Amino acid sequence: MTIQGKRETMDWPGTLLAGVAATIVVTLTMLATGTNILEALGGMLAGPDAGVGQIYLMGGLMHLAVGLAYAVLFTLVFVRVRDWSAGTKGLVFGFVITVFALVFMPLMAGVVTGHGGAGANPCSPAAMSNPCHGSNPCAMKNPCHGSNPCAMKNPCSGGNPCNPSDGGNVYGGLISLLNHIVFGLTLSLAMAFRSKPQA
Repeated sequence: MTIQGKRETMDWPGTLLAGVAATIVVTLTMLATGTNILEALGGMLAGPDAGVGQIYLMGGLMHLAVGLAYAVLFTLVFVRVRDWSAGTKGLVFGFVITVFALVFMPLMAGVVTGHGGAGANPCSPAAMSNPCHGSNPCAMKNPCHGSNPCAMKNPCSGGNPCNPSDGGNVYGGLISLLNHIVFGLTLSLAMAFRSKPQA
């Protein structure tokens, strides 16, 4: 694997634009495969009492922040690889960020929700992948008192925003991997499209 020199100027505006584009594409792909990532992440962050607007705002900001962070990581590590095509870079990066999500998301989700362990991983295809694992947002409320707080969708039910099946089966894991590969390919191709010819 041939790496370009460290002194090469990076296209940071291009990195951010490619990150936004890849985040939009993967959001649509996730919706097509049955996952509303904005609602799932927003519900995890904002909690069960948040309004729909707050849930989508927080979920969207977090999703975009992760997408931009991945774009920066791609620029720092993969852009300088000379002898790989954009497609190869995107595929490899998709696998890398899948592993990254499975390893580090439990830590992040544990901090956000107050519950640690593998059960808190919102990107894990494992069976116990509910980011609100162990907490029932309706348990402390009387569903018969006033309006029913449990009548609306529980942000902790089916709580794996990266695995639409949320059942720990192979299908769910493959869908999660597919979403990360779609992100990696879109990002890599967008970066290749923006890159200027070498002198």
